[in-house]
Amino acid sequence: MESSQKIKTQSDASKKREQRRNSPVIKKFREDILALLEYAEPDVAYSIKRDLSIMTDMPFYKHSYLKIKSGKSRQEMIKCYAELLIANDDINFVVKLLKELSKNQGQTIRKVAPRFGKKQDIWEHAIPTRFVTNVIIEMIKNKDLEAV
Repeated sequence: MESSQKIKTQSDASKKREQRRNSPVIKKFREDILALLEYAEPDVAYSIKRDLSIMTDMPFYKHSYLKIKSGKSRQEMIKCYAELLIANDDINFVVKLLKELSKNQGQTIRKVAPRFGKKQDIWEHAIPTRFVTNVIIEMIKNKDLEAV
């Protein structure tokens, strides 16, 4: 074999992440998300799918979908997320989805949390994302979005 040809091998960790993404549990979760997004505004559906595809262990990793620009601010998008989720009666699904939506720094829920410092500095979250996620969960449980 020539040295310029490299054999691509998948690491054990990569194989485990792929198995998890293709497991019946995650497939069902993905189907439930798609059913929920059927009634969402196109930009909200796109944002949620994008947020669930960022990391290698996420349900929509390696899924492609049409990019949709949104004129909504991050705060408005979070309100749309909450309005969409408040209509769902399965609180366990809602909690699981919100936790998945807050895993990575690039996701909408994390970007909406207030920060201290200047953009060129290292930003510190004034309010931890876990707290923001838990507040959203409580609002959805109580079916009260006034505080969003």
